[in-house]
Amino acid sequence: MGLGFFPLDEALGLGGSRYSGQALSWMARLGAELPFARAACWLREVTGIAVRATTVRRHTEALGATVVARTETEVADLLALTSPETERSVQSAAPDRLVLGVDGAMVPLRHGEWAEVKLVSVGVPTATGGATPAVRTTRLSYFARLADADTFATQALGELHRRGLDSAAAVAAVQDGAPWLQGFVDYHRPDAVRILDWPHAAEHLTAVAEACFGGGMQAMRAATRLRTWLWQEGPTRVCAVLDGWQRAHPAQAALATAIAYFRERRAHLDYPAFRAAGWPVGSGATESGHKQVMQARMKRAGMHWSRAQVNPLLALTLLEHNGRWASEGPTLLTAHRAALVQRRRQRQQTRRHAPQLPRTVAPAAPMPPPPQRTPLPTPTSPPPPFRHPWRRYGAPLSAKN
Repeated sequence: MGLGFFPLDEALGLGGSRYSGQALSWMARLGAELPFARAACWLREVTGIAVRATTVRRHTEALGATVVARTETEVADLLALTSPETERSVQSAAPDRLVLGVDGAMVPLRHGEWAEVKLVSVGVPTATGGATPAVRTTRLSYFARLADADTFATQALGELHRRGLDSAAAVAAVQDGAPWLQGFVDYHRPDAVRILDWPHAAEHLTAVAEACFGGGMQAMRAATRLRTWLWQEGPTRVCAVLDGWQRAHPAQAALATAIAYFRERRAHLDYPAFRAAGWPVGSGATESGHKQVMQARMKRAGMHWSRAQVNPLLALTLLEHNGRWASEGPTLLTAHRAALVQRRRQRQQTRRHAPQLPRTVAPAAPMPPPPQRTPLPTPTSPPPPFRHPWRRYGAPLSAKN
């Protein structure tokens, strides 16, 4: 008897898998946050559903691949400008000001390889009260992929469009000085206010002081003075001092390299003006996003991943951290189960319509001749009975009774 389809199973959401939609949702959400073995253990402990770690892994990666495919379709629609309704809805809800942050972090792959996962964070700048008022980035959402810089810039289009980056009145990009980050900002918002992350700037000022004065208290005092001037006054005095140091030490290549770093990014160092405009000057929101989205799941002790596993797992984790599982999870599960049913039907159709090859019977091989049996030896007559001494007494006693 062949496999069949039962309409009631599909109506109840049981088609395509032996697990219900709710069970698949639990497996995927646990597998995106915990190691697969622990996810299976917690699923059995809380719900009573006993599954293996390999089952959790298979369904988690399959659902994640579905999310990746849906994201790529969304990006293709945006690039083709085939969704004006979505564009208008996003533009009407876009905030006036957004903070954009981009960074990369390494993930361990198999066979001792490391690769960079790129992440972009989008949030709203919010002023905090207190004795020392500051600006924090709130209402954060993330997007992360294992890809090269150009591909990542295109893949992030869906999330950034959803947050209204292209229609916000003002955008600030807070990041370190890597060249590929500038290309990312140029692609999405060329007019964004670019701010060099303050910890990176302070770190490079310390390197300049050490290159000029070596280690010790003199270099520490010089670095402290430079950081104070940069924080309170901006880059004017700092750049003038650095130019003087370079003229005094023209042979030091390390000093020239460190000073060139600040010259190229002088427009990104006006921290008093950035703070007065209400922008944050640190990229802590982006770095913490790496810890939550990728590192907490993929950089545990002994973990190594294949390239095909990274993006599906990131896609599921992002749904959870961006708070969109409740709105997009049911649609995702429906599409995933429909894909499973479609693949099963295609396999059955392929088997059903496959040409039946004629069965060819191979000619019977000739029977080998029977083996020659060795004839049994001719039996000889039994030996005469042994003449026992008791036999001379005649018949046995039992015969006499």
